[in-house]
Amino acid sequence: MNKKNTSIPPTPETIYQHLELLFNLALKQKNLNVALKSTELLGKQLGLFVRKPAVGFQKRVPFSFKNVSDEELAIMIRDLEENIAEKK
Repeated sequence: MNKKNTSIPPTPETIYQHLELLFNLALKQKNLNVALKSTELLGKQLGLFVRKPAVGFQKRVPFSFKNVSDEELAIMIRDLEENIAEKK
């Protein structure tokens, strides 16, 4: 006989509550690895750990003109001509 999964899918709020519960239990049991990980996940949920772009070397993505309109090309050309004129 197959058991059907009748559990309610987790919501962001229930996941937040579970992480908070895990954090509190981990502290009581002095399991700092779990406490740290749950804190990290809670912080990510709150948007505290926003990844910043790396400073220095960045991989360049090749530019393609395939999706550029004629108007956008005209603006690019104008901007480049102005940039060249400023450097003279």
